[in-house]
Amino acid sequence: MVPTCHTPLFPHMSHAIVSDVSLRLFVCVQINCVILDEVDEALRPPHLESTGRILEEILKKKKPQLVFASATADTPVVRRTAFQLMEDGLILRLRAAEGSSVAKDGMPKTITHGVCVVPQQKQLETLAKLTRVKPIPKVLAFVNSPHRVKLVSRKLEESYGVSAAPLYGVQEREERVALMRALNEGRIKLLVSTEMGARGLDIAGLTHVVNLELPTDESHYVHRAGRCGRGGAKGTVSLAPDALPICGHTRVPPLHFVTRHDMSLS
Repeated sequence: MVPTCHTPLFPHMSHAIVSDVSLRLFVCVQINCVILDEVDEALRPPHLESTGRILEEILKKKKPQLVFASATADTPVVRRTAFQLMEDGLILRLRAAEGSSVAKDGMPKTITHGVCVVPQQKQLETLAKLTRVKPIPKVLAFVNSPHRVKLVSRKLEESYGVSAAPLYGVQEREERVALMRALNEGRIKLLVSTEMGARGLDIAGLTHVVNLELPTDESHYVHRAGRCGRGGAKGTVSLAPDALPICGHTRVPPLHFVTRHDMSLS
């Protein structure tokens, strides 16, 4: 099994070391099945090179069963790669059963989607207000760069007194576990992350996902939103961009299941 995620597969190793040492581990063991989870992300830069090299090394001498999996796996790139590498490949789509808590678009029906029109200079103030409503929410906020992750979390603490923490790709597993525990225990009110937090992250009881910056496409929105409303629980997903489609200045992905309505935080 080769698990992948929205972080470098070998974040502390150079490409040379990955090639000469780490990949040998895959060919020194008997591999019967290779599962690429979050495959659509694994086949995008910057992960594409590492993913390709791992698969190439494994497939040199063996023909294991290949499984590509993701909630948003049905893309041209994934299809093309699958049929290049697989013999008699099959596409399996899971559809919501009648009466299921999952809607036809794949999103849980328990999630409420909305747009909160917030000027950029008021974004963090509004986010801070959200952490003070009752019952106290558990919030995961998304931005689009590691620099912004650190900046936003620091600003929330220093200017608005919100106990926030950054979540980013090069953290050790123990540090991430500690952050999850702190959020569950209420010692942290809010986590700030890039796209890496949208996949493979299961935060128990997460109630709100806030997109301070727009996701780059619809599939990224789906994965971000999927962090809340898990296991039949209720969740709320908000877009809080400083520019909206009607402004004509920002490229906005086709988020078909998001409806615009007025919201306010007093």
